[in-house]
Amino acid sequence: MNYIKTLFASVSLLVASSMFASDGYTIIGNIPGLKPGSKVELRNKEDRRGGHRPMVTVSNDGNFVLDGYIDMPSVCEIIITVPGNEIGYAFPIMIENVPYTITAVHIDSVSPSFFFGSGGLYQEKNVSIEGGTAQREFSDYRTAILPFEIAAKNAHYALYIDPVARKRTVEDTREFEVAYKQAEYDLALARRIFRNAYPTYHISAKLWNDALSDPFTFSDAELDEIWAKVKGNNSQKRVEQLEKSISKARECVKGKEYSDFTALDPNGVEHRISDLIGNGKWTLMDFWASWCGPCRASIPALKEIFKANTDNLCVISVSCDAEDAAWKKALQEEKMEWMQLRMPETVFKTVSNAYNFNSIPFMLLIDPEGNIEFAGHDPGVIESRLK
Repeated sequence: MNYIKTLFASVSLLVASSMFASDGYTIIGNIPGLKPGSKVELRNKEDRRGGHRPMVTVSNDGNFVLDGYIDMPSVCEIIITVPGNEIGYAFPIMIENVPYTITAVHIDSVSPSFFFGSGGLYQEKNVSIEGGTAQREFSDYRTAILPFEIAAKNAHYALYIDPVARKRTVEDTREFEVAYKQAEYDLALARRIFRNAYPTYHISAKLWNDALSDPFTFSDAELDEIWAKVKGNNSQKRVEQLEKSISKARECVKGKEYSDFTALDPNGVEHRISDLIGNGKWTLMDFWASWCGPCRASIPALKEIFKANTDNLCVISVSCDAEDAAWKKALQEEKMEWMQLRMPETVFKTVSNAYNFNSIPFMLLIDPEGNIEFAGHDPGVIESRLK
């Protein structure tokens, strides 16, 4: 009797597994030069938990098969690890539950998984991917965006990585900074144009969801317009995701009044933010910490903004440091000439929830009436808003 029960359970599991596979995706790849022992992995770039990562080991020269199931069409990445090659190879793909075929002339024509500059982006076209509506739409997107990504990568390389960068004067460096910011702006604009032009595309839904995660970016009226565009998207799960994101975004709409809180100055005196904001001036509030490298790197730009707008701008830096000593040490090193405050740990969670941020630096630009005009991580954007 136990044998029959075990046999029945095994058959049921086999049938269920077969049905699951038929409802999912199958990726059949052929890349000459891909040696036995190489590993091919599918990584869902939208799954921050890293839960969906099927992997196979290549047994026959150049051939591999990956299969599985995915909840909704998602941007993924094929990662190939080759014995003796520490860097490996990688390329993007948009996966839905349909069959795929992947081919390339040779493994050496595939983009490396890590590269400086834009060289790897040019190699993206060397991989042919067939299968599904989402991938065809994603291919259109990559074709439209690629020139802007290349320009942004090249500008980043010229500013930060090029060996001659260390020998530049301050004036020359500033010129490259402007070029990089312009390239990043052009790339962001290209993404906005694409998602507006093709609102029913699966990739456009993903782009809209990314944009909605930035607080104080859209007004209520703009959120209504976004919903009118995206509610007809090809993926019902994406529509449900976007509906939740829009609902969350309504809690932090552009033009919303700032949230008040208290923080301590270096002398331990408590200050209420509402006592510092207003007085006919704009307010720039910068959330930072002594241990945060990007925060410290943005301070020179904040100093320039402060000096250029002393008549109409109040700057307040609010530290998230848990340790008072580390904060005060950083203050001595950075020599910032504006109001410095530190939030106790008990206040930080309340404030970060109120302003919907989970990473720093995080900056708020508040108008003289106390309404939030901008929230983000780039002081360059604030500089442009004040002009």
